[in-house]
Amino acid sequence: VSRKKSSAVKTLPTSNYKKRESTLSSTIIKSIPQADASKTIPQTEEIKIETNTNAVSNARKMIKKKAPVADHRKKNLEDVDAPNAIVTEKVKSDREIEDLRKSLAASSLFSSLPEENLHLIIGQMKYYTLGAREVVFNQGQPGNNFFIVASGRVEIIVNGETKGFLSKGKGFGELALLHDSLRTATVITLDKATLWGIGRQAFRSAVESVSNQKYIENKNFIDNVPILSLLTPAQKDALLAVMVSQDFEPGQKIVSEGDPGDLFYVIKEGVVSCTVKGNEIRQLSKGDFFGEQALVYNTTRTATITAIAKSSILSLGREDLTRVLGDQLQQIIYRNTQRMSIEKSQALKVLTKLQAEGVIDKMKVLSYHDGEIVVAKDYPKQQMI
Repeated sequence: VSRKKSSAVKTLPTSNYKKRESTLSSTIIKSIPQADASKTIPQTEEIKIETNTNAVSNARKMIKKKAPVADHRKKNLEDVDAPNAIVTEKVKSDREIEDLRKSLAASSLFSSLPEENLHLIIGQMKYYTLGAREVVFNQGQPGNNFFIVASGRVEIIVNGETKGFLSKGKGFGELALLHDSLRTATVITLDKATLWGIGRQAFRSAVESVSNQKYIENKNFIDNVPILSLLTPAQKDALLAVMVSQDFEPGQKIVSEGDPGDLFYVIKEGVVSCTVKGNEIRQLSKGDFFGEQALVYNTTRTATITAIAKSSILSLGREDLTRVLGDQLQQIIYRNTQRMSIEKSQALKVLTKLQAEGVIDKMKVLSYHDGEIVVAKDYPKQQMI
């Protein structure tokens, strides 16, 4: 009920009701408009006020309010993934649960999770419906979800170049969620597609549970990695808190040449092959590490790393790496650069791994200004390499 001269709605005082002989009955309905009614259920509040001459004497009102409709399809405003998708909490059939379990078990990130944890994750996965040529996420944007293709196909694009296609049962998007890294590829649908997705909080909770289970095992490993002996006990603990363990099967690629570099890796178990343009340049094994060059200097991967044997790899993101290692980071980078220089030297590449590490231990890193002489003519060779 409102006054004629005002657009504001006011409730008449009880005294005004007593002056009225007729029954006053009104219904006020407020509807929140939506841009697309097909994607979001309108929310409606209904307030019904009824009063008559008898009710007025008691100055009582009867108010009936309808609870807001819960819309599970409405996405978190901070979620930039699949902006045009219709998202639902679809009830999964037994067949769908089994398919999701197999897909998660095939992922290097989830392969070591117990069966009950996999089912917990499956229960939290939401259903995304997208049309043809719609963006799932863009390269360079923050990662929010891990996806598994339920139907249709998606295209993987890196730096404007198509890298491959994924169909039913294939998962993607987990790397960006591990360490808050940015997406390393753009993913779009080729035709109408549906995806299963799990958000950051649930995803990271599952990953961290695995890391916690292996804390002691990883701590013993870190304590015995020579390159990490430079770190203080506090730095090692900080490293363990943010490192994530992943398992890779023989023949499975860990990183690809030319891709953006966002993670630093330490080999916990197994053997991997490093190839450039298809030619193997070295093999790395337990205690070795890779990925620091592209990570620190913000360049693309200079080699493809592929598991030769079943391998367990610990990974660390860019920001965590800088924060945890601090001043020691540069020393670690120098050491790996020295190792690669020895491998490329015609005179020194014949050294065994143990001998090469011994040479590196004796080497010093010197800094030079622009234009400064590094080695002078007639300088005795035996004094410096």
